[in-house]
Amino acid sequence: MKTKELLKIPIESAKLEWTELALRAEGIKCFISARVIGDEDKKILLMHLYSQEKLRNGNTQADYRMFINKDDYITQDLQCKETKWREACLANLIGWWNLEKRCMLADKPSWDAVCCFLQCEGEPLKALDGYQKEIMKKRLCKKHKKIIEKIDTAMEPIPQLP
Repeated sequence: MKTKELLKIPIESAKLEWTELALRAEGIKCFISARVIGDEDKKILLMHLYSQEKLRNGNTQADYRMFINKDDYITQDLQCKETKWREACLANLIGWWNLEKRCMLADKPSWDAVCCFLQCEGEPLKALDGYQKEIMKKRLCKKHKKIIEKIDTAMEPIPQLP
């Protein structure tokens, strides 16, 4: 994904209903709004992550913005003054323990957007976590492949054992 193009997408603020929901919801650490952007070929799931504590205090600014496409994902940290990109998945941003009970999709359109993008029936946060774990596995394999190629290149002049 090209981060310069992603920066052009406007940052959303939380809706009034979500601040009211944050006052009533207990045990939720993060509220997530989601929508699918782009055309059929380049679909991106755009998620804004809002802290419950900040919503309760009237701050409607998102903490993170996560962009997910079919091959990769990247997270923009909105808490920093300058633009900062992270490769952290949702579970690592929020805390991996009990993700489904600590996060909440803010509304029905967000639920539908995640389900549509991931093509899942229910439990979109669980499906999202699995999706991101698969991407992390691919990243790790790619990293290991690079390391092994360097080693193989260095070992080429050495003859095989008799």
